[in-house]
Amino acid sequence: MFVQICLERQVVEALERFEEMILGGPEVRECDLITGDADGRYSR
Repeated sequence: MFVQICLERQVVEALERFEEMILGGPEVRECDLITGDADGRYSR
């Protein structure tokens, strides 16, 4: 399963905070920063 997300702001502090939060979940196997309509996606 892939989930796409959009961040409210794309500044370093917001990206670091998101990364810490999302990678802290045991169900998240991978998280990618992407370009286009979404800012990132993660897989479970």
